[in-house]
Amino acid sequence: MKILVTGLSATAALTMTTLAAAPLMAQEGPGLRGTLSFSQGLEASDNPSLIRSPEGTTITSRTTLGFGLNSETRTERFSFGLDARFDNVLSGEDTSDDSAINSRGARLAYSREGANSALQFSARYREADLDDETFGFFVDGEFDPDALVIDGGSRRTTSLRGVFRYGTQSPFGLSLAARTSSTEYIDAVDPDLIDTDTTALDATARFRINPALTALVVAGTSSEEEAEPSNVERTKTYVGAGVEGEIRAGLSYSGQITLDDSETSNNMGVISEDDGVGVTLSVTQEQPDGALTFGAASRIDEAGRLTTASVERAFYMPLGNLAVSLGVADRDDADIEITTGLTYLRETPDGQLRAALTQQPSTNDGDATLNTNLSVAYGQDLSPVSGWDASLTYSAASPFGSGSGDSRTSASISYNRELTEDWGLRTGLRHSRAKDDGGDTRTSNTLFLNIERDITFGF
Repeated sequence: MKILVTGLSATAALTMTTLAAAPLMAQEGPGLRGTLSFSQGLEASDNPSLIRSPEGTTITSRTTLGFGLNSETRTERFSFGLDARFDNVLSGEDTSDDSAINSRGARLAYSREGANSALQFSARYREADLDDETFGFFVDGEFDPDALVIDGGSRRTTSLRGVFRYGTQSPFGLSLAARTSSTEYIDAVDPDLIDTDTTALDATARFRINPALTALVVAGTSSEEEAEPSNVERTKTYVGAGVEGEIRAGLSYSGQITLDDSETSNNMGVISEDDGVGVTLSVTQEQPDGALTFGAASRIDEAGRLTTASVERAFYMPLGNLAVSLGVADRDDADIEITTGLTYLRETPDGQLRAALTQQPSTNDGDATLNTNLSVAYGQDLSPVSGWDASLTYSAASPFGSGSGDSRTSASISYNRELTEDWGLRTGLRHSRAKDDGGDTRTSNTLFLNIERDITFGF
């Protein structure tokens, strides 16, 4: 039975989508199998678009349709999917245009493994309203700090990714990874949301000196072009060498030294340029109950030099896993930031608890930010045909070295039940809260009820 995105917070929904995308093919076994998904629901919300001044309660009818194909053989995997969501405003907001396709998407993935090579390819298309929490501040699965707090509009994204590996079982190996993506904003009033086109190419050559030592040669380039009126282009290139291997049983390491170059330009010429030596290092020691990892890096991008260091300890437990990390991040001309991380998974006889916290520095549109993402989710079976789940997510982005920024919080609780062998019901409550830097706090409360069905068939 499929769990609807409607009753889930953004991080929980994306996590479940990621978990469902690849493993399903392995579970189905050989052959081509298809899935038709249908859900019909009602939502009552006091601020469905999370705007500053809502106008009473809005009742919306929501229909979700999906179609998927999955196939797996010993050497190949294939998946294809289409989905669309139709919203019909019954009362509350302006109903002069009361019916709309709120989101639509398509995805394609293919992989093939040979005796000494491997190929992976994926393509995605997504168009969705920016106030849709499921996709609003994530672009192709990556966090977008500019879209945490928005004032309407929609986003159209298209991406292609490909990876080719040769010599996977040979002393010499070559890996090529290419990706391209396009992001277009429609009717968005936020000036920080600018249409962009991105391309990147990375190459790695591996020379196995002995079973415990491999030498690396790496190179790559990426380009990000913004549309008018900025017409800004950011390019990054790197070339370098490194090693990876094992010193003794349980102790593995990898390290690289690169020459990094970053340039930002527009129609008037070069705006800024920076280059220098980049270093990355990682050492992992396996323990009887887990692993201890140390990592450090100092690289150059369009916001200058970023230097990070962190220590992580992972614990393997009979009923779950736990990993905690602590680190520091330093940017040019900014205060040092402390970064933390935590992942926890615990299985219970009738449920599961998941928690994750990540703090990561990033560069977005040339600006350095520190992004924080927290998610907690718990689900429990009440009977063989019913259960409940609850989730809490918090996402924030602040300029590097500053303690203030945009943030969004979402909490939900829901009850689900199998009505028949084919039909299921899900109902619950969701609360959302958004705050921009120096602005007011916007809140939204939503009651939802969905009836859903999945039909799986083979060819």
